Amino acid sequence: MNDDRGQELFAAVARLSAEPGLQFHALATLLSELAELTNVSPSALYPRLPLSRRRAYYLISVGDLIRRHQLSKAEAEAIGWTKLQIVARHARKRTDGPSRKELSAWLE
Repeated sequence: MNDDRGQELFAAVARLSAEPGLQFHALATLLSELAELTNVSPSALYPRLPLSRRRAYYLISVGDLIRRHQLSKAEAEAIGWTKLQIVARHARKRTDGPSRKELSAWLE
């Protein structure tokens, strides 16, 4: 990572992933931004963080969904980690991603 923003994001992700608790919204959003900024896969990030490869992958997928549809922390927590993870998996399969209307229907 050459850039200051990348270092800043990495430090924030490392700090959040080391702390126990339900902080998936912030962690997913930051990890998604970090993966996009550095253009690396979860398998390249997870060895440097206290996360498993699978958890890093799911967090990036959920973070992509949260960022794309601008879901607030309250909305994400109301939906729940498990449901967001499932929806993110299906949304990733679509090249154009779901519309906000489709996402709302999936989340009902």
